Amino acid sequence: MKIAIDGPAGSGKSTVARKLSQRLGLPYLNTGLVYRAFAYIYREEGLENPILLFENPPLVEILPAETRVFYRGKDISQLLGSEDVGKTASEIASLPAFRERINEFFRSLVGEGQVVAEGRDVGTHIFPDAPIKIFLTASAEERARRRCEQLMAQGIPANYQEVLKAIVERDERDKNRPLYPFRPAEDAIVIDTTNLSPEEVVEKILSLFPYWENPTPERNYMIEITFPEFSCLCPRSGYPDYATIKIRYIPDKYIVELKSLKLWLNKFRNRYISHEQATNEIYTALYETLKPRFLEVIGDFNPRGNVHTVIKVRSDENYG
Repeated sequence: MKIAIDGPAGSGKSTVARKLSQRLGLPYLNTGLVYRAFAYIYREEGLENPILLFENPPLVEILPAETRVFYRGKDISQLLGSEDVGKTASEIASLPAFRERINEFFRSLVGEGQVVAEGRDVGTHIFPDAPIKIFLTASAEERARRRCEQLMAQGIPANYQEVLKAIVERDERDKNRPLYPFRPAEDAIVIDTTNLSPEEVVEKILSLFPYWENPTPERNYMIEITFPEFSCLCPRSGYPDYATIKIRYIPDKYIVELKSLKLWLNKFRNRYISHEQATNEIYTALYETLKPRFLEVIGDFNPRGNVHTVIKVRSDENYG
């Protein structure tokens, strides 16, 4: 399972992602730290073109609640917190060719494995198929206060007004860049953390998770779920499409949590998506999250123009 957590600097995404990673026992990928590592090396080596960094990239190690970066055999993870390095990271990130290469770097690093990944475009461009996408936000003033506390805890001098100015400028720069503008994924759940502690945010995210532990994993049994209120938008006409989604599965370690499933399915209402893509996306998200012994998803769409479409996706080849 891949969990994407995005948000601006100071929104609490790093702290929340680390805590969530620890709670779930999943590797933690801090993409911002890796960007900063590339920026740090770029400055230290005095390179003319940041693409050259990929000829000898840093070694990135992802563990539960920890991302570590090594370069030339040295752990540089604690050398990356300055505002100058952050500014350089934002500048090289605005280069389309660099952005493409580093996204490939992240995907290669994680592969088919599970991860809690956080950054600024994890859910939109790095892992757009992640079944769980969270976007954290907070007021600029609160984010600046948090950033100052973070820097001072690392022994780095921090001026509140300068940090606030840097945050606002970076938000504008990242929001208006021509490639990969900074924004939430369309299907992300947005959480304002201004008045929430990291622990409260983690609990809020966990409450959204679409699965629980299977109470009887030693037994094979079938679960059947019918959701008769599914809707999405036709990508051609723009008109609403209505369907009954039917889910049948034999669980292994996890079972789907019905309220969360309903909320997740409701997110399709404002999406322009075909019958085939919608049904397959539901199947993929459930399969990657639950890893069931068997899964079937049926999208039974209401007739339109006397045409009745039924899409069946299942984990075996028996389509009778």
